[in-house]
Amino acid sequence: RPVSTLKGALEIATIKEATEQETTSEMVAAIFHDFELLINDLTHLMDVAEDEGDEGTFDLVLGLKTQLEKNVWM
Repeated sequence: RPVSTLKGALEIATIKEATEQETTSEMVAAIFHDFELLINDLTHLMDVAEDEGDEGTFDLVLGLKTQLEKNVWM
C-alpha cells in the first residue's frame, strides 16, 4: 500500500529535514550528502525499472541521476 501522508513519507525518507541550526559549511555538506543519497536511490530505481522492462522510467531516471552526478562532481 502506498504512503499517503506527509508523516508516512517523512518516516521512510532517506533525506532528513534540516534542524535550522546548521552553519553555512554544514548546509553545503548536507546538500552534497543529500545528492549522494538521491543518486543511490535513483540507482536502485533504475535497477527496478530494468528488471521490470520499463525503459521509459529507466531513461527518465538516468537523466536525473546523470545531472546529480554532474552537480556532485563540480
